[in-house]
Order: sequence, then C-alpha cells, then structure tokens
Amino acid sequence: MIQLNLLPDVKIEFIKAKRLQRIVLFITIITSAAAITVFIILYILVDVTQKNHLASISQKIVTESNQISSNSDVNKIISIQERLLNTDGLPSLYSNRINAPVIFDYLNQVIAKGITIDNVTINYQTGALSFGGKADTLLDGNIFNQQLQRATYHLKSSTGSEINLLQGVIMTGLTSNVSVDTTKNSTSSNKIAYSVTAIISPSLFKKDVNPVINVPNQNVTPSTIDQPKIFTQ
Repeated sequence: MIQLNLLPDVKIEFIKAKRLQRIVLFITIITSAAAITVFIILYILVDVTQKNHLASISQKIVTESNQISSNSDVNKIISIQERLLNTDGLPSLYSNRINAPVIFDYLNQVIAKGITIDNVTINYQTGALSFGGKADTLLDGNIFNQQLQRATYHLKSSTGSEINLLQGVIMTGLTSNVSVDTTKNSTSSNKIAYSVTAIISPSLFKKDVNPVINVPNQNVTPSTIDQPKIFTQ
C-alpha cells in the first residue's frame, strides 16, 4: 500500500514550532523562578533583616542614652559649641589667661652682672618660684642676692607704696654675708652654681598688668651693678 504525505513541509514547520515553544517555555520558567527568588531575597532583606537591624540600633541608642542620663556629672560635660557661645567660656578664659613669658622680663630687670640663669620653674597659681644658674664670682652672687631681696614694684595705675617683688628669697650655693675682695679677683676660674627659691605674686601674671620694678642701687660693695639682658626674644 502506498501512502502519500501531502503536507510534508507543513508538518516539518509544525515540529519546529513545537520545539521552539518548549524552549521558550523552559526559558520563561527559569527566568520566572530566578525573578521570584530575587524578589524573596530582597523581601527578606528589607522586611526582616533591615527591620531587625533598625530595631537593634534603636535599642542601642536607648541603652546609651540611659547610660548617659544616669551619669550624675552629665551637666558638667560642655560641648565646644557651648564653650564658644557661653560668655563665661572661651572669651573669659582668654581674657583671664596667664601672661607666662613676663617672668623673664621681671628677672631681666633684677639680674646682676656676672649672673646667668639656666632654668626657671614657677607655679602660676601659688607664685612659688625657683631658678638656678651660675655666678662668675662670689661677689656677683652676693650682689644678685641683695638685688632680689631689695627689688620692689608698684602698678602704674596705683599710687600706693612699693611692694617687694619677691617674698622669702632664699639663695643656696652662695654665702651672702662672706667677705669678698672689691677688686673681684676670684681664687678660681670656675663659675659658682647657685639656686634661688622665692614667692612672687600671681597677680603679676595677669593680662594687662604693667608693674614698674625698682631695684635700689645699694649693695654690699661699692661695685657698679649692671643689668644685662640674659634672655632674648
């Protein structure tokens, strides 16, 4: 029996179309599955993980706030902004600042010839002053000791009596009442170390304080006293 296929081309095209349909359907299913998977992941991240993260941060903020509030000294903590805006803050501190370098000006005015100062220590709150250095001779040391004890000052705006610049002057390393040769011939070429402790008024280190220092030209010897500038600016 002979069978004739009257539609061979149409059948072939139909088979190809069915195969293409299955391929497209497969790709569509895979793509949809991937899209659904991505959607589920994003939903978990946004709706679950992010909510838990925000809740954790909120709880941490509450815990830290309670910890700060429980600090009894929290009101003593001042921010930089408050210090800048507070009239009793930085402007007040600046206007009441200590004029520390002025100590060198004071010492320059009472220093004697032949004296060098190697170190200076001062407490600006109490006025405790100590310094040390070297003297060329015993005579120079004695003259310096006398000048420290006799130096006085008065404020330009004051008409009161003279006030001792230094209180309780104690010099060690030199003997202030030894007999010395007025020719200043030392038996040794080595310089003599000394140290001084005294009290100076803390008010002399305030801003715009301009004391007039007076060093009487009266010494234990007839030697002339010079006042060299040992500090340079």
